[in-house]
Amino acid sequence: MKLFFLFLSKINVLQRLVNKQIKINYLSKLKRFNSYPLNKSWDASAFNQHEFNSNIEIDKILGYTINLSNIDWHQDIKSEFKFPKKRFDKINLDRYFDQDIDVKIPWEISRFYFAIRLAQNYQQTKDINQYIQFKNSVIDWILHNPFLIGVNWYCTMEVAIRASNWTVAINIFGEIFWEDQSFIEVISKSLEQHADYISNFPEIYKKGHSTNHTTADYTGLLFVSLSLKAHPKSTKWIEQALAGLEECINYQVREDGGHFESSIPYHRLVLEFFGYSALVALNNNITFSNNYYNKLYSMIQYTAKYIDLNGEAPMIGDNDSGRFLIFQKSREQNHYYLLGLGKRIFDVDFIEDQVIDLHYSNWLPKVKSPKLSFHHQPVRKIGFFHNQDSGSYIFRSNKYYVFISLFPIGMNGQGGHNHIDMGSFVVSVNGCPLIVDPGTYTYTRSINNRLHYRSPEMHNFITTPEDLLISYGDGYWDLKNYPVLKDLSILGHQIHFKIENSLGQLKCRTLVFLENAVVISDSASKLSTTHLHFSPNLSILELNNRNIKIDNIDIQISNGSYQFNDYLISETYDHVQTAKKVQFIPSENCLMEFKIKF
Repeated sequence: MKLFFLFLSKINVLQRLVNKQIKINYLSKLKRFNSYPLNKSWDASAFNQHEFNSNIEIDKILGYTINLSNIDWHQDIKSEFKFPKKRFDKINLDRYFDQDIDVKIPWEISRFYFAIRLAQNYQQTKDINQYIQFKNSVIDWILHNPFLIGVNWYCTMEVAIRASNWTVAINIFGEIFWEDQSFIEVISKSLEQHADYISNFPEIYKKGHSTNHTTADYTGLLFVSLSLKAHPKSTKWIEQALAGLEECINYQVREDGGHFESSIPYHRLVLEFFGYSALVALNNNITFSNNYYNKLYSMIQYTAKYIDLNGEAPMIGDNDSGRFLIFQKSREQNHYYLLGLGKRIFDVDFIEDQVIDLHYSNWLPKVKSPKLSFHHQPVRKIGFFHNQDSGSYIFRSNKYYVFISLFPIGMNGQGGHNHIDMGSFVVSVNGCPLIVDPGTYTYTRSINNRLHYRSPEMHNFITTPEDLLISYGDGYWDLKNYPVLKDLSILGHQIHFKIENSLGQLKCRTLVFLENAVVISDSASKLSTTHLHFSPNLSILELNNRNIKIDNIDIQISNGSYQFNDYLISETYDHVQTAKKVQFIPSENCLMEFKIKF
């Protein structure tokens, strides 16, 4: 019987491959795509009434400087490797993994984040060269990326994000675009190709499983189909996109608003997909279900809880610097603008004394907000927030901030984009990072770096020598032998928990939040080490073997000893810099206690 079901499983896989190949062959034979009239789908008229946010960087992608007038759309800038210009299904990306090559670089450039920035600059200066640069870049991309050819047609998510940035940019450019009929014909044909591709290849996995990729796909399909309303398939595409987004938000978003991939940067990315989809739909008199709006509301409220005093987000889980639409220049980890997105959709403040950034919100359409089916209450600026479903606990005072990660394994047990960071925490003081997560650095460029940055010793928790021997996954995204939360108790401003690794070793941590200090007590069933990773550019002074001074903050050690080491922190994807970490070595009774005094 087992062999019979295994045989059926293989037949199903083969059938899916055959069906996909039929679709590829069908699309590749569409020699001629028609040009359809485009319509205004993103009403950005409000930007004419206010001053602009100047100095928006155009030529920076993932920290790399690019020459917009001379882009090789198929090249990884760092390694200088050029991906083959084959039909996308003939490219085997796996062969380039762990070869110091990263396909994410050409993908990121081809997302066209700079298109919106060019449009904003045009509205600020009325410099026609900004429009010419956009136009030439789109035409050049189409010329060097024929339909289905090359890595930029490999992943549906990339197709979706690129098409969406094009559609928003042309709406912001406004009349100068709508009067350019020859360019409309060119970009319209390509947008039809993008829509057809997304519609045929949404990234849906075994048993209907979806991820941030799937959400991106349906978001992109919605944006493009709303711009191609004259297309005979437009209604079908819109219905497919709306249904897909409803399924994704219901499947992926936990009850407390956290995203199921257990990564704060990915929570931001998926919130952009769901939020901007709600906005563009409302702008076109389309509404989602009450469940969709309730889930979206909870995602934004969750964001209002996890940001610190400066609106910065903790870097918990994977961070590949991924975005959907970028309207403002800000620090990588600033998530405060998401509250502005929520304000535009729901017309409520998500945090006490919420400040509206006109440089951001004025690029968003003004819409009629859906009615909430419950009483809205802004999140307090000061408090201890318990998010049990997503496994995140945040303490925020008027002086310091602590985020504790007790995230379960992501994507319903598959891993995906979370790290082995259960029990880890980060700290900021007056909005400035103190104890941080080292980040991600890379995905497929190096398997050793990928595994290293996900590992227990790269997080601010307790490790035992045996942790280094546990295999936490064989690939770039899967996880196994993930730690288990065995006990959790909260009493006032104190939290205590126990975590068990796959070898049955228990690790215990207690955090007590005082007015001007946090007291941390660690213990383990075997001799262990506690790691703390400090933010770069801090001034660290050792006063004696029981006291460490970091800028104006004291770390007082009650038990055990310590040593300093260098480590490499990745605050943005594909880049690292040197910082300091401290390793606390407990006494013989395996106890470690220290106080961070502000």
